Amino acid sequence: MLRQAVALGANQVVAFANSPPWWMTVSGSVTGSTNGTTDNLQTNYENAFAQYLSTVVSNLTILDGVKFNVMTPMNEPTGSWWVYGGRQEGCHMDASQQNRVVNDLHTNLTASGLTIGIDASEDTDEQDTINSVSAYNSAGKTSVALIASHTYGANNPSGLQSLATSLGKPWWISEYGDGDASGLTMARRIHDDITQTGAQAWTYWQVVDNAGGWGMLYNPENGSGNETYSFNQKFYIMWQFSHFIRPGCQIITVGDTNSLAALDPTNHNLIIVAQNDSTNGFSVNYTLGAFGSTGGQAAGWRTSALESGNPLAALTISNQQLVAYLAPQSVTTLVISNVYATQPLAWYPLEGSINDATGNGNNATVVTNVTYVAGKIGFYAAQFSGKTNSYAVIPRCLSNSFTITCWVKTTATGGTSQWWAGKGIVDGEVAGSTTDFGLTLVGNAAGFGIGNPDTTITSTNAINDGQWHHLAAEWDSFTGQMQLYVDGGLQAATIGPTGTRSAPPSLRLGSIQAGYAGGFLAGTIDDVRLFGRPLSPAEIIGTMNYGPTLAPIANPTILAGRTLLITNTAAAPDLPEETLTWSLPSAPAGAVINGINPTNGVLSWRPTLAQSPATNTINVVVTANGTPPLSATQSVSVTVLQPAKPVLSWPALAAGKFSLTIAGNSGPDYVVQATTNLTNQTNWVAVFTNASASPPFQFTDSTATNFLRRFYRIILQP
Repeated sequence: MLRQAVALGANQVVAFANSPPWWMTVSGSVTGSTNGTTDNLQTNYENAFAQYLSTVVSNLTILDGVKFNVMTPMNEPTGSWWVYGGRQEGCHMDASQQNRVVNDLHTNLTASGLTIGIDASEDTDEQDTINSVSAYNSAGKTSVALIASHTYGANNPSGLQSLATSLGKPWWISEYGDGDASGLTMARRIHDDITQTGAQAWTYWQVVDNAGGWGMLYNPENGSGNETYSFNQKFYIMWQFSHFIRPGCQIITVGDTNSLAALDPTNHNLIIVAQNDSTNGFSVNYTLGAFGSTGGQAAGWRTSALESGNPLAALTISNQQLVAYLAPQSVTTLVISNVYATQPLAWYPLEGSINDATGNGNNATVVTNVTYVAGKIGFYAAQFSGKTNSYAVIPRCLSNSFTITCWVKTTATGGTSQWWAGKGIVDGEVAGSTTDFGLTLVGNAAGFGIGNPDTTITSTNAINDGQWHHLAAEWDSFTGQMQLYVDGGLQAATIGPTGTRSAPPSLRLGSIQAGYAGGFLAGTIDDVRLFGRPLSPAEIIGTMNYGPTLAPIANPTILAGRTLLITNTAAAPDLPEETLTWSLPSAPAGAVINGINPTNGVLSWRPTLAQSPATNTINVVVTANGTPPLSATQSVSVTVLQPAKPVLSWPALAAGKFSLTIAGNSGPDYVVQATTNLTNQTNWVAVFTNASASPPFQFTDSTATNFLRRFYRIILQP
């Protein structure tokens, strides 16, 4: 079963024991102690139990070829429901016994040569997990590689996150289950657990069950040989999350309590899973302005009482706005492609102030002797004098994995050796060996450092040549990977310290945080962005400029036959000024043919009578030739109405010439056709065309001679 799971794509294998073997227990039963509140593992068997677990995992690894990532010796160990004679295996262990077993297990795993982590404490709720792990001694906390909690009781999500962060450990929600077959209760738990705890993984307890709604699939499981399964809607609800939010995706913040958003940096997709617990449908408006560019449409899928992951019609993204309807008691997944930037925790455009443009409130708390000059992106940048009274203080919103990006222009030279000896660009140096970090000017190069132990990498290219240079410094708190990019290219990398870096009380722009003499930058800084994770190389390039913005356009209404002219306008704030190119990726027939002027954005379309009455969508794309080239898309809905039928009046025959007056709407071409034989419809001949007419007008048939009778009709074109 394990080998099949791995072959089908399972990339995390976890081993756990509900109980030690019966002969190691106090009660002589794997169902629990006699009262459920006392430890059921005999203390003299603690190391034997750890050795037993190591042996089993070692044999499975060596003999069966299944590699385990983590293992735990316990399951809900502080629960009081593991009572002798119960129907499920379980073992109460208080925190002190957990600590001893974890240390014994670490020793035995190391002796077995296994590279496998230990997770703890797998308690039933967040607070019990916090209480257990917090009580471990320093060796026990070091032995634990992963903090894992169940959320049958979700009672302290922020506390769980704080514990894991303080220990520098990743954390998972490793178990949850409920009896709601609709999956809506589970969907709410997934959303709340991930958004409130920041957990890197979320696991449901069982796929198949005979207890009604507990499983994704139902089977009696009674030994009868019945292999028939029925699917609960919960199966499809889980699919709405797990099929789209894959390992490696980055959870990002979203401004409502019903949506879980994740960025896939590899495939450049933005995934939104939105739920509606209520019996009323409603629409939600997602603003995508934090991204440099996105595709023009969102694909959608929905599960409800009558739908099982059904695909939806594509939704149009207009002016970086996506409006989606959430049906009653449903879960909807939206996938937006071609997303080439991510949401920073703090963003300082430096357009005349040092305020945070993300809306997260990380505005500068101190700004002293900073002036604003012509910028690299936008109109302005912040200029620092290099004197001890010229700097800005911003909140430290970074502590674990992060990326810092900015533009810098300087001719100064910084100190050498460690980053803290240089001149501060975006810096959090704290005196002494502690958990700090900073991006600075070291000599003539960019320098990036992580503290405790102090580790600095520097760029191979000089950045003090008086030209603008883009810097990106990123660090993975779990692996210690440090990377430094200059102008979009990787120039230095190493493995540095791991764990949380929370020593800086704040960060400084233009100065070493500690205010060391010689640590103040004489130079200009623009567009500082602080991200809560390492970015991919493509994403780093995407932070080097802004995508163009389109001026909104009202949706027009026009008569068929008239020519629609739309003047599109856009702005790209990067300097030097970028060239904008316009295109139509999708448009109704005729609009694509006539197209859009690629230089000035003027769109021309003359809808035909066959295209009326109807509403037509035209997607306009503008692309700026920056590095990388970024685009913006806007959709315009054009309502095409049918023109009125022509009205003929005042027929007259004078001097052998026939004339009449034609009235109707202006715009279409009025084509007068004539024939002498109504029985043959192929004999109609055009005798007059008034292109883009402005009725009323008079028609005189100058071609009519020597006839006894002639018939006329009016055709509107195109």
